[in-house]
Amino acid sequence: MLANATGEGIGLGGSLLVGVGIVSLLGAQLDPWVDIGVALVAVALGTFFEGVVVGYAQWRVLRDPLPAMSWGSWVWATAIGAGIAWLLGMLASTVISLVTGPADTAEAGAAAPAEPAPVVFYLAAAALGLVLGPILASAQVVVLRRYVAHSWWWIPANAVAWALALPLTYLGPSIMADLGVSVLGVGILLASVVAAGAIVGAVHGSVLIRLLREPIATAGHG
Repeated sequence: MLANATGEGIGLGGSLLVGVGIVSLLGAQLDPWVDIGVALVAVALGTFFEGVVVGYAQWRVLRDPLPAMSWGSWVWATAIGAGIAWLLGMLASTVISLVTGPADTAEAGAAAPAEPAPVVFYLAAAALGLVLGPILASAQVVVLRRYVAHSWWWIPANAVAWALALPLTYLGPSIMADLGVSVLGVGILLASVVAAGAIVGAVHGSVLIRLLREPIATAGHG
């Protein structure tokens, strides 16, 4: 839990803060090509910060029960999973942005689309976690299966973990947007991300404990 909370606080939290900084520098009115550029930067940041930092934090825990696992194999697997998840997430948001366009280009007198109720929004975030969690975990399973039996349990464990945690990663930035970029706003964003990381670590960590009870003795060095 501690490793995952710390890793997500630095990795995901750092990615979100850098993204906020980029958008603030560019301003609110972005043309489509800038939208795409920001999305690509977000994917790169997510792949590096979240994938590498979280992967390394997790490996520092795994290296004791699984000494044959190299840090590079786990970090690369985590980075690949994070990169794909960020790409899919940013692709969806960018397409929506390009289709709807900025508010000031809407037809005069056209009614603004109603925003979904908060409960609907966060339920959608939980559903997205059910999808992105297995994506994050699938590349890791390719590595994990060399060392433990029944490694496929890592995929549903991450689905549940991220379904519970992902809404928090939206709640923090939403509150910061209301408060503005301030010490309090940044603190709330980081606290929400750290809490999400702790939840993920608690859920898939409990499954990991069970998986480690059945190591594969013939596993080669990673």
